[in-house]
Amino acid sequence: MGKAAKRQKAKRRNYFKHLSETSPNQFKHEWGKRIDSWVNEITKCGGKRYDSCGVRRPSFSEIQDEALNILEACGPGTFRKYGGWTRAVLEPERFLPSYFVTEPGSTSNWDKIEFAGKLHGLRSRV
Repeated sequence: MGKAAKRQKAKRRNYFKHLSETSPNQFKHEWGKRIDSWVNEITKCGGKRYDSCGVRRPSFSEIQDEALNILEACGPGTFRKYGGWTRAVLEPERFLPSYFVTEPGSTSNWDKIEFAGKLHGLRSRV
């Protein structure tokens, strides 16, 4: 991870820590948006380790660890309040990417996305 990425993570952690201390309602709103962004990132990556340009994508574990580390930095009260919810939202996404991996020779995952959505009763995120 480069310097810029480390600075961005530190800035995000400090931002959420500040929000949790000064504006709990705003924290709740911003945390929900961030969780949704992580869910979309997990779903978009589809279990692939690298994007089309060869850039490594974060694994599910790295995303979940980042989320929980931010909550820990916000304090024990915030971690107790949002830690379980965060795990409950992110954990099911861990298993969905296996449905999205494109088979060799295929150019589309739409059939698998549709199947996974029906199988798990989920709405489409696209």
